Amino acid sequence: MIQFFRLILAVMVLAIVALVSAVTTMHFAIHGAEVQVPDLTGLGMADAVHKTASEGLNLGVENKYYSIDLPAGRILSQSPAPGTVVRREWRVRVTESLGPQRVTIPDVVGQPERVAALEVRRMGLEIEETSQMPSVTVPAGTVIAQNPEKGSQGVARPSISLLVSTGSPTAGNAFVMPQLVGMTYSTAASIIAHAGFKLGPMVDDDSAPAQNPDKPTPDAPPGLIMTQTPAAGRRIDANTYIALTISQ
Repeated sequence: MIQFFRLILAVMVLAIVALVSAVTTMHFAIHGAEVQVPDLTGLGMADAVHKTASEGLNLGVENKYYSIDLPAGRILSQSPAPGTVVRREWRVRVTESLGPQRVTIPDVVGQPERVAALEVRRMGLEIEETSQMPSVTVPAGTVIAQNPEKGSQGVARPSISLLVSTGSPTAGNAFVMPQLVGMTYSTAASIIAHAGFKLGPMVDDDSAPAQNPDKPTPDAPPGLIMTQTPAAGRRIDANTYIALTISQ
């Protein structure tokens, strides 16, 4: 009987040891697969790829911006932030510097949409967005406005957005609100007037709440549209008032 109890005790001890071992193994398996995201800001792409790969992480370029602070090929920002604990094989998204802006923004206003798109790409830029709006003065399919405007300096994105005419407005029709943020107030006001829509009171940026996630940087030059209501993409008609906030 004593030997039987000793045998039971030995089995229980072995079971406890096995359980502790399993828990310990699981703990190391879980936490051993976690790493801290390294700081990639300012590194060249080759160094950033090597640094993330050495931690078992993947690297992907999400955006590219012009920068006067970092030369082309350097990392401007990253997500997740440095020090964040993630699992191995996690994808770290970075924004790459294109260096200072060297491309002259072309003037494509007044050109057919297809010709304008070809000109933009010929300059090494991309079409970021194409919106449409009626106009009583500009023929259908012709570019009414562009953003950034011709010759703009301090541009962040290597791309241009186009606003294309759909021709004269038809009574009772609804239209999609275009993106006006980043344009000069005079250009936006002219577009709204020619389209037959109503422009509300102008508001200084200092007293207006932010209503548009694509607003320019706080140090934007005076006279640029900072926010718009309704927001781009909203349905509007001839009775809609359009409110604009400008930088000071």
